[in-house]
Amino acid sequence: MKPTHLLGLAVTCITATTMWAGIKVTPAEIDLGRRRQEVTVESTVTLTNTGTTVEKIAQVGADCSCTAATPSKTTLAPGESTDMKVTFSTHSSQGEVHRRITVLMGDGKEMTIPLKALVSAYDDWSFGSSVAMLPPTNKGQEAKTDFTINYTGSAPAKLTGFKIEVPWLQASIVKQDGSDWTIEVKKEASAPAGNLQPKLLVETSDAHEPEIAVPVFASVYSILQVNPNPIVLPVVKVGEPAVMQVTIAAWEPQPDPTGEIEDGKFVMLQRDHRDVLMRIEVTPKTAGVSTRLLRVYAGKDLEAEVPVVVRAEP
Repeated sequence: MKPTHLLGLAVTCITATTMWAGIKVTPAEIDLGRRRQEVTVESTVTLTNTGTTVEKIAQVGADCSCTAATPSKTTLAPGESTDMKVTFSTHSSQGEVHRRITVLMGDGKEMTIPLKALVSAYDDWSFGSSVAMLPPTNKGQEAKTDFTINYTGSAPAKLTGFKIEVPWLQASIVKQDGSDWTIEVKKEASAPAGNLQPKLLVETSDAHEPEIAVPVFASVYSILQVNPNPIVLPVVKVGEPAVMQVTIAAWEPQPDPTGEIEDGKFVMLQRDHRDVLMRIEVTPKTAGVSTRLLRVYAGKDLEAEVPVVVRAEP
């Protein structure tokens, strides 16, 4: 769901001007305010030739491909102005984003116009940081971090609970200050090895957005090594199996590894002491590129999660 009513918000610009030898830029900075993810926002700045000679705009660029600027004119007589259209695509950014637009004049002068926006995945809720980043740990160790959530909606609302897709992650409210909540996110010692991105859903009483997803990331190190990691399967047609052999080194548990993966299967081919050779097979149901998780178990214990990239053609 991607509501569009935020797109009607007026762009707030700092009205002060900035002057470079002969060129005035209005506004000096573009402030796009709060914006949703995955939208493109437009704004305009004005360049005015305040000098006594003709000025030429040689090039306009930005420090990110998400930002672009196009002047209506590239040659300005003394006293002449031109509007420059600026577009900014929020993509999946989160939090306050800063970009720079650079205007290079024909005589070598270079002007920088700052742009900023507060990008949020939700209309009524914002996060204190882009991700709940747990500190890296070795397998078997606990870790925790705090994550802040702010409510900006007009109707009263509060956090009511959590939904967590993995048993080794916990979340709890440790502080509330008005419309600000501090959430403690804790990784248990039972977490598997790997670069983990579990899904944490926060339930709210907000009728407009009753669930908000908090991004979580945790690096858990182990002597266990899966090669390759990530696993990138060969390109296949939809409905055909994509197959690859994968090795596990330093497998300590006594039971042989077992695995599970969506739309696929894990087959152990051979084991030589602590080295295991296995085969991954995935049969994609739709075209495109997607990522699945291969979960490797020793008995009932989850030992590792490895991303598997599946590529399928129609």
